[in-house]
Amino acid sequence: MNYRDNYKALKISQENRILTITLDRPEAKNAVNPAVHEELSRIFSDVDRDTGTDVVILTGANNAFCAGGDLEWLMDINGDPVA
Repeated sequence: MNYRDNYKALKISQENRILTITLDRPEAKNAVNPAVHEELSRIFSDVDRDTGTDVVILTGANNAFCAGGDLEWLMDINGDPVA
C-alpha cells in the first residue's frame, strides 16, 4: 500500500516527480478541521521519506485555497471569545 492512499481529507496525486496535495473540503472553502490538521501534520513527513518526489504543490479544491481554521472547531477547542 502506498502512503498516498492513507489520506481522506487530502487528495494526493503525483505526476513524474511532482506531488500535488489538495485540501479537499470545498463545502467549507477548505477550512482546516481536525482531520485536515492531522493529515497535514503527517503528509510532509511522508513526503520527506519519498525519494520519488522533488516538488510539492499545496492547493485547495474548487475555487478556494483555504479559508483558515474551521470556526466551529476553533470555538470547540478555545471557547467562545465573546462569552
